[in-house]
Amino acid sequence: MAEVCNLCGKELDIYDKQENFTITNSNIGYGSIHDGEACNCKLCCKCFDKVMGSLEFSVDPFIELEYTQLNDEQIAFRPKEFYVEVDS
Repeated sequence: MAEVCNLCGKELDIYDKQENFTITNSNIGYGSIHDGEACNCKLCCKCFDKVMGSLEFSVDPFIELEYTQLNDEQIAFRPKEFYVEVDS
């Protein structure tokens, strides 16, 4: 069975699967109208941008990432604030 975006119904392509925009909660509890339910929601890239762009956050959930080339094939992504400039 093909994986599809829960919002638009599009079959997830390689880029959508690579990004893995998934909300999973195995047991939603008190305080939600979905108490007693579980959630497994997958979004394509376009719907992720649409959903996140429609929300007004009090605290920005996004962190700027920088990458470090580890060798010819591997790249490591880390939050920008983890880097400290060192004088040589």
